Amino acid sequence: MYERGLDIITVPTVRNLHSALNPAIKSLNYLNNIFAKIEATTADAKRPSCFNAEGFVSECTGDNVFIVKAGNV
Repeated sequence: MYERGLDIITVPTVRNLHSALNPAIKSLNYLNNIFAKIEATTADAKRPSCFNAEGFVSECTGDNVFIVKAGNV
């Protein structure tokens, strides 16, 4: 995985708005992560990448996203 990377798929599940819950509250509300993981598994991808409410790539369910182009991160 460290040499080749992972297969990632974008899924229709949208990340929760930051304003929906007070960030000081650790609610353990990971339901959208579970839905996204199910969608990725169904598509034979290792990790799902979610969009935010504005339509930008936000994050994976348990990973960070980095783009490497021409050897630069």
